[in-house]
Amino acid sequence: MTQAQPTSALRSDTRKTDLVITAVLVLLFGAALLATTAWPFRTALFPTIVSGAALLLSLAHLATLLLRRRRAEPAEQQREAAADGDVDYVFATAGRRAWTAALAWAAAFFVALYVVGLLIAAPLFSFCYLRFAARRSWLFSLVYAAVVLAAIYLAFEFVLTIPIPAAVWEQS
Repeated sequence: MTQAQPTSALRSDTRKTDLVITAVLVLLFGAALLATTAWPFRTALFPTIVSGAALLLSLAHLATLLLRRRRAEPAEQQREAAADGDVDYVFATAGRRAWTAALAWAAAFFVALYVVGLLIAAPLFSFCYLRFAARRSWLFSLVYAAVVLAAIYLAFEFVLTIPIPAAVWEQS
């Protein structure tokens, strides 16, 4: 598979796209945080924490994008970025097949989340993605999925003391 070196025009387009997406996320998480203000405390606690943290991270990323100077990358730095799997390089050079696969995995996760619920979907997705997309070992994938299952169960049942979101077939 041949990957072209990102040009300055491609980096500029990527930067503009990143700015737009980040701005939309700031608005989305801001609206979510605002929506939680009308809810009772126990109901709003988890969504407020998640949307507040996401808003802060999105604002920090937006500030980074706006303050970052444009600088030309020498060819050596581009090769290092490609070898290290640098996120900017990967996003700038990923082809249609890679994007389609990534979107298919994301869609599969959300469908599984809706159909079988969080407690099954998260570890199942973790295992399948690590084993088949990332090509990790069976043992690593199983252990990782077990840790995800334990973390979600402990977080909802003991830390937050709220019910784990149910699957569509569990709702009456």
